[in-house]
Amino acid sequence: MEMRPEELEPPSDLLARAAGELRQLTDDGWVRAERGVLDRVARALRAAPQVRGRHDGGTFLLAGTVLSARVAAEVDRVPGARAFSVHVSTDDGDWLDGVTVALSVAYGTQISAVSAEARRVAAATATAALGVRVTTDQVVVDVVVEDVHLEDGPAE
Repeated sequence: MEMRPEELEPPSDLLARAAGELRQLTDDGWVRAERGVLDRVARALRAAPQVRGRHDGGTFLLAGTVLSARVAAEVDRVPGARAFSVHVSTDDGDWLDGVTVALSVAYGTQISAVSAEARRVAAATATAALGVRVTTDQVVVDVVVEDVHLEDGPAE
């Protein structure tokens, strides 16, 4: 199929403006973007800290990412809560010494009640995963409410 000359022209000034904007991009902008992408890749591939647990056979090490994922999944089951992230920290012996749960709370729910339940669930999940009783007087369990969301209502 042969195209006519008028079909080869840009359909509007919009395309010309977009091409002009692209031409103005400098390598510096691409270098900054590349650095950010590489930082994200490095964080994703970085070895996870290990958390020490205990069972009948002795002690074991659990990847911090595994513990974080388990805690997040259980916190997501708390009515009115959605876990954004879970960060765990350990002491010099790799024993758990802190859990930070960042979450969103459903609009209209009592933030303190949802936060308290999320804290309780985080400690209970860590206890189950590690075989070591995690109490909030020994291990810091912080809950940070970062957002408010609307719960999905019934389908109409």
